[in-house]
Amino acid sequence: MKVSWSERALVQLKKAHEYIARDNAKAAREFVEAAEALAAVLGTHPGIGIGTDERGVIVFPLVRYRYFIFYKILSESEVRIIRLRHMSRKRLD
Repeated sequence: MKVSWSERALVQLKKAHEYIARDNAKAAREFVEAAEALAAVLGTHPGIGIGTDERGVIVFPLVRYRYFIFYKILSESEVRIIRLRHMSRKRLD
């Protein structure tokens, strides 16, 4: 299954990378690699995670980095990552 990233999710991934890189460039690279690896898993196992109160949105934790990855199954052939959020941030993000 194809996995795509929304523009919003890509911006959030970039901002998270920049934030982590301020203290640890290696950890920032590893964070992006972990997010990309999870995206690949979503392509082979769509539907993993927990449904949210937002219709059609599923969330899966990137536990080591304390981020949530939110995504939707758009069709039988595509999953779209729609946003990332640090676990400490409020829902409005």
